Formats: sequence, structure tokens, C-alpha cells
Amino acid sequence: MPQELKVNPSGITAANVNLAYGDLGGHKSAQSDVVKAYTQSLLNTVVETWVLLPVDLIHRESSHKKHPCVPLRKALYGHPESGYHWGARFKEIMVSMGGKLDNDHQSNYIFKNGLLLTLYDDVLLSGPEHLHALFWTELQSI
Repeated sequence: MPQELKVNPSGITAANVNLAYGDLGGHKSAQSDVVKAYTQSLLNTVVETWVLLPVDLIHRESSHKKHPCVPLRKALYGHPESGYHWGARFKEIMVSMGGKLDNDHQSNYIFKNGLLLTLYDDVLLSGPEHLHALFWTELQSI
């Protein structure tokens, strides 16, 4: 039986709060795509999922196998549990950077330095303009 997992995506209110915060004097807002987001997390499912490899991913040594099938280890877009595992991984990253989950607005993270981050399909960052570059650099290094 699959795990009962759910994700609390941000709503339009959370994004609007973020954008309003970025509109304050000395602040700005910036948006970024999370490249290969789901595959940054492991698929910790209780029911193992197997996938057929596409031809271009088959190693030459295995080319004699007509339809190689392998266990799925990373979260993959489309798997019913991937969103949850990616969300948990993202939370882990935000907490390691000093972010605290905002209980009033799901998927908003508040940082002591005054930055506010909202996770939806992409990432929205608002707060003091001079802190943005350092934040993005730190996030990319993780």
C-alpha cells in the first residue's frame, strides 16, 4: 500500500505577501526556476517503483537488453509521491540556510536577515536588495 503523503503548496495569498514585502523601500523581489527540482531528492517510497530506461540512457554494455528496467531512486515529476519528497528536501535546505517555515503561509520561509522566500513551481525571493546575491550564491552551492 502506498504512503499517504501530501504537499502544502503555496497559495496566491502567500505569493502576494511575498511580492508586497518586496515592494517596500530598499527591497526587491526576484524569481528563479529550480533546475531539476524533483531529482534533487530521493524517492523514499514504501512501494518500490520500477521504470523502463529510454534508449539514450542505456549503457553500451547493457545494449543487448531489449527493455532494461531499473528501480527508481530519485523523485521524478509525475510520480504521486515526488512532490512530497521534493518539498521535504527543499525544507531541509531552507532550514540549513537559517529559514523558518511561516505557519500562516504554507511554503513561505522567513530568514533572520529579513529575506522572505516562497516556494511554488519556482522560487520567489523578496527582501533587502543587498542580500539577494549572497542568498542565491549560497543556495546554488548546496
